[in-house]
Amino acid sequence: MTRDKNRLIPGQFHPMSLLRMLWKHRMLITITTLAISIAGLIVIYAMPDIYQADAVIVVDSQKIPEKFVASTVEVTLRDSLNEISHRVLNSSQLQQIIDDLGLYPKERKKKSREEILDQMRNHDLTITLERGFGGVRPGGGAFRVTYEGPSPVTVAKVVNRIADLFIRENFRDRAERAAGTSEFLEQRLDEAQKSLDQQEAMLSQYKMRYSGELPQQEPELLGALNRLHSELIANEEAITRAQQNRLLLQNTLQFAETDEAGTERALAEAEKAAKLQATTKEAAAPKPQPKPSEVVRAQLEAAQLRYTDDHPEVKLLKAELARLEQEESIAAQQAATSDVAKPIPSPTAIHPTVADLNRAKERIATVRTQLALMDADIVKRNNDRDRITKEIADYQGRVESLPKREQQMAGLTRDYENSKTNYHSLLEKKMSAEMATQMERGKQSERFAVTDPARVPVKPVKPKRKTLSTVLVIAALGLSLGLTFLIELRKGVVLGEWELPEQMVVLGKIPRIVLTGPEIRVADRAV
Repeated sequence: MTRDKNRLIPGQFHPMSLLRMLWKHRMLITITTLAISIAGLIVIYAMPDIYQADAVIVVDSQKIPEKFVASTVEVTLRDSLNEISHRVLNSSQLQQIIDDLGLYPKERKKKSREEILDQMRNHDLTITLERGFGGVRPGGGAFRVTYEGPSPVTVAKVVNRIADLFIRENFRDRAERAAGTSEFLEQRLDEAQKSLDQQEAMLSQYKMRYSGELPQQEPELLGALNRLHSELIANEEAITRAQQNRLLLQNTLQFAETDEAGTERALAEAEKAAKLQATTKEAAAPKPQPKPSEVVRAQLEAAQLRYTDDHPEVKLLKAELARLEQEESIAAQQAATSDVAKPIPSPTAIHPTVADLNRAKERIATVRTQLALMDADIVKRNNDRDRITKEIADYQGRVESLPKREQQMAGLTRDYENSKTNYHSLLEKKMSAEMATQMERGKQSERFAVTDPARVPVKPVKPKRKTLSTVLVIAALGLSLGLTFLIELRKGVVLGEWELPEQMVVLGKIPRIVLTGPEIRVADRAV
């Protein structure tokens, strides 16, 4: 009994029909499954063994404490690994390893050089950070180098070779970074030294140019200004005294000139009287001539009427009077003790007025000399006053310019101190960078070190034959079942009364008739 093919859609088969289908095609399912499994197993076990070797490289910490020598290379493991990987895994390095260790002999016959390098770089060789070492900060971390290949000895050699390249490149990279830092600091230090020398020269030139007006010289300026004021006051007082003395000398000169004129008149009158006596030849006794002391006394009395006792002219006349009185007293004593009487000198033999005239002229010359000296002293003191006044004005100008100079000096000093501080800071950094460079070159700094070198693997990691075999058998069985189900769908036959609709009544069952070969041919001819 047949049924409509349109009703044979998935999901409408009865479970009994599926079981009947499996039982009906049990031989086909078994043979297909076995054939696919055997073929797959042959392929799986014919696949070459792939071995894997790996090595762990850690960042070894700095040997010298950082408080003594600070490293100038601060880079995270991730950044360092990315940069070094480009140099280690470049085409020339990998090609050198492939040639030295004889890698990929079969692939060389089929693939190009670029394809082999790409396979090694992106498939067979892997570099990964170790779990727990994020490498987000300088000074720590670890990573693993892994390589897969058909030869266990070769994969171990490749891993150790690449690990050694990482160590050498890291050493060279850190040394170059440290040397670059030291070179950079040296250039900056040279620039800072030039700037410092320039600032120092400007400051020195400023001090030389405005010497005597600098802020630190303010006490000396004020002291010099006070000294000049005191000197000016003393000079003014000396000029006043000199002018007063000059007035006194002028008065003295005027009095001496008056005395000289009086003496000359007296001398003229005496000569006139002598001539008159000689002409008249009178026998009368000559009139006694006044004594020099009396003449000086008369002059003193006249001077006292005009001046006080402290006046220089009065003092001079008093001294002259005392001298003359002493000489007259000595002369009188000598005359009293003499045995021979001396004749009375004639008026022409004694010339007291001539002596007085000579003394008056000497006094006039002396006073004029003193007056000339006094005038010269006044001129000198006036010149000194002008000089002191100019110096006071100069020092006063310097004191008034102190705020301006202080501001300019502060700017130059600030720039100089900044340059000096910058220079010393760069010098310390330069010395520290040089020690850090020596530390890097001496392998005493932070560096890569292999803690777990690659060993020759014993068991292959690929292919996983047990897992692949299990998957293969399951896949072969599924493929066989699917093939059986497709066969039944193409036939479109009813597999049992359970496939009929519920409203249909089954009248009878026809057993399965298996025809032999001759019977099939007879049936075909009958049809």
